[in-house]
Amino acid sequence: MGIPGLLAILAGLLGAVFLYERHLSRTRDRWQRSVPLDTQIALLKTAGLELSPGIAPDALPLGTDAYERDPLRLLLLSYAGSIPDAAQERPICDRAAMIDMECIDGAGSYARLLADIARAGGVEATIGHVADEVDPVAGTSRLHYEIGGTSRRLAPALEEDWADPDTVSAILKDVEAQMSGRLLWLLENGQALGVFAISRAGATRISRLRPGLLIPATG
Repeated sequence: MGIPGLLAILAGLLGAVFLYERHLSRTRDRWQRSVPLDTQIALLKTAGLELSPGIAPDALPLGTDAYERDPLRLLLLSYAGSIPDAAQERPICDRAAMIDMECIDGAGSYARLLADIARAGGVEATIGHVADEVDPVAGTSRLHYEIGGTSRRLAPALEEDWADPDTVSAILKDVEAQMSGRLLWLLENGQALGVFAISRAGATRISRLRPGLLIPATG
């Protein structure tokens, strides 16, 4: 191949790089612009995520400016949270939950984690006979539950007060297997994970504004 041929290949490569960089720039510009909070709430509604009944936008924990400067990410994380309601915490969005991975502090820790994920997936009724045991002194832990008529017995690894990733993954897979029309998606937030039950089409709508924001919970 002569010099003219090499130059043609180099020009083609440079052109491809330029087009790719322009695409990335347009994608970044799309979400780096301020997006009205009402627009974000409407988009999440079309994706299948709504504020729980009785919860208005003014109950969200952050100010409007914060949500509009970081579209969808902060709103999704807020949807995964809860607000005080009488003697208990009330989910801001029924189809979302926040899982703190540093939450294993004794018996009941894994049961609560399972309950939160199942509630987000809308499959609480499929779960029963839940029992867990965490013994930091002995270095052992156990989790038993039935889901959809199938019995599960897990032995989560103990790493101080961190939830065992393999156990969390198993719970996510079990819950998603009971769901219909939706899948579980994750949004990382430091040591916590936002968990969302959204259809594939709904996740695509979110991705159009914030590509890569959500990742599938079960691969």
